[in-house]
Amino acid sequence: MIGFSALSFFRTRPRPLSLRGGGARPSVPPPAPIIDLTKFCSPNELGNVNLVFGDKKLRVSKEYLAVHSPVFAAMFYGDFAEKGKEEVEIKDVNYEEFIDLLQFIFLRSLVISDRYVPCLLMLGDRFQMEVNVRMF
Repeated sequence: MIGFSALSFFRTRPRPLSLRGGGARPSVPPPAPIIDLTKFCSPNELGNVNLVFGDKKLRVSKEYLAVHSPVFAAMFYGDFAEKGKEEVEIKDVNYEEFIDLLQFIFLRSLVISDRYVPCLLMLGDRFQMEVNVRMF
């Protein structure tokens, strides 16, 4: 299956529409990211792949993403076109929403609001991530 995209392979069911993708948007501005984004935007000792979202890039760890997502595990370590690449384009994903997902899986703590729920559910489903949410 060399040359076949892992992302297209794992799209087995229709994805829900993102509320940010052009439909109704809440008028509340997004909160500032909790993670220091400079660590993800430049080369660092922990990152070993660039994820490309249009004109924006994130430097991340293949291993960390693979532990949290079988889609990323297959993409980076299976027989797919993305294996061994320094840059992997992530299509149809909003950069800011992916940052929200990274904050959630890195920090394991995030104040959940109406802003986060749709994108976390959509991206969690797309990348087959199991997320435990505790309600207080």
